[in-house]
Amino acid sequence: ESHKAQFYFKDPKMNGYAVNSNWLISSKISENEDALGVAWATFQGSGMSLELIESRNSIGKDGSVSEILNVMAKQSESGPSKNYFKIYIPKGSEVLKVSGFSQKEKTPEFDYFSKGFSADPRIGQYVSASDKSWNADIFEESGLTVVGGWIGAKSQERKKISLEYNLPFKLSRKGDYLIYKMKVFRPPQSEDAPFRFNLLPEDGVEIISLDPNGFVSENLGEYQGALNSDINLSASLMAD
Repeated sequence: ESHKAQFYFKDPKMNGYAVNSNWLISSKISENEDALGVAWATFQGSGMSLELIESRNSIGKDGSVSEILNVMAKQSESGPSKNYFKIYIPKGSEVLKVSGFSQKEKTPEFDYFSKGFSADPRIGQYVSASDKSWNADIFEESGLTVVGGWIGAKSQERKKISLEYNLPFKLSRKGDYLIYKMKVFRPPQSEDAPFRFNLLPEDGVEIISLDPNGFVSENLGEYQGALNSDINLSASLMAD
């Protein structure tokens, strides 16, 4: 109940139980659809709240997509906290840069093999190494790639987590048109988290539409709203 364990489920029934218990983000997305989710668990203190999620997406003529994500959070006035954050992105995304996570605590050395323990190869299939300077864990969960890390914050302190990554697929094409879709999951907090989305086409790409209620001007697209529920963004672009 306190969420103080990290599980890797291969059994779909166990994975379904974790989703139904609100332990995981359920990734009901279609093929070649972008996805974004932010979740966290507080282990000490009263925890943090999100102030802004900002996603900047660059679209290439070949349908490739590169993204810059910023997640801003603020600690409450009641004192410091220690939190583990998870950033959910499409499975197989190429993570280029991560910043903002607190330094990992050193795990005490222990000779597991001499005590009769053995490595579980199934776990190794789901966890990958990352640049040590990122202080991040990269693994798979619910069919998505997760970038996770610790955030320690003092009373009223603000923190920013930043990611740069490339999507593992190219956008689907209908004639000269590229179709972009993205699902954004509502964060697990009572307050609505502000969300800002920017679509930045490269040379040779023109934005035709951005829905729902997106604003397009001078070939730049923008959407702003409050994440009081999951949202589904879609855009149509023309490529030379």
